[in-house]
Amino acid sequence: TISSLPNESNRLFQLHERFPIIEENIGNLGITVLLKLPPELSYDDFHYNRAQFPQITNEELNYCKSGDYSHKRFSIFLGGRIALKHSIQKHLPQLPSASEPFVYPSILKNEFGAPILPNDVIGSLSHKNNYVAAITQRKSTLPSAHPFHCIGIDIEKTSHKSAFQFQRRILTENERSDVDKELLLPLLSKEADIMLRFSIKESIYKAIHPMVKRYVGFQEVEVFPAMDGSARINFLLNDFKALGLREVNYSVE
Repeated sequence: TISSLPNESNRLFQLHERFPIIEENIGNLGITVLLKLPPELSYDDFHYNRAQFPQITNEELNYCKSGDYSHKRFSIFLGGRIALKHSIQKHLPQLPSASEPFVYPSILKNEFGAPILPNDVIGSLSHKNNYVAAITQRKSTLPSAHPFHCIGIDIEKTSHKSAFQFQRRILTENERSDVDKELLLPLLSKEADIMLRFSIKESIYKAIHPMVKRYVGFQEVEVFPAMDGSARINFLLNDFKALGLREVNYSVE
């Protein structure tokens, strides 16, 4: 029967073939997963291969259908959830309940488009072209002295044809002056330097949004990368004072 329906049999695939994990990294900030997306995935393809998607809950599937997601958006949504849950599951060996079967949570979106994660998890998502990156960390592993714990991730191409044009919009005068000094050469070109600062800012905005709950402009944060991979961050917004935070501890990987 299958041989007489070649078009139908071609719809069967392995999950790792459509959403391969390109990179996995356990760092100080959390567990990062980089995943490659298929060009698109239809709802019909999903149903033909439902058994290959144990991570995706019916609630998540209905969420996509109710939002009338295109095949491309559907692929991005699935890839993001697969990456997030793979990252979350990697924390399990460190937990007392590691012997218990893992139950995949439903991860929907809040009104700002950010993933709604389990209570004991902080995390972030980013996608660019056919790639999705996710990072998660367990709150229970973090110092309890700090009232807020947030994390952000972003992926960008190191080259962008309009980098020099939009740097005036995304960089402050101090940052543009820093770029002109070419301090990161030969490690990074000026174009890549601009994109790096842009990407770090995007990560920062995702991280601090749960605290400030508003759009943060590009001119409200300054980023000064160093040759060793670290970065100095100047927070120019006043929201932290309003929240009663005397200091902000940050780390950039």
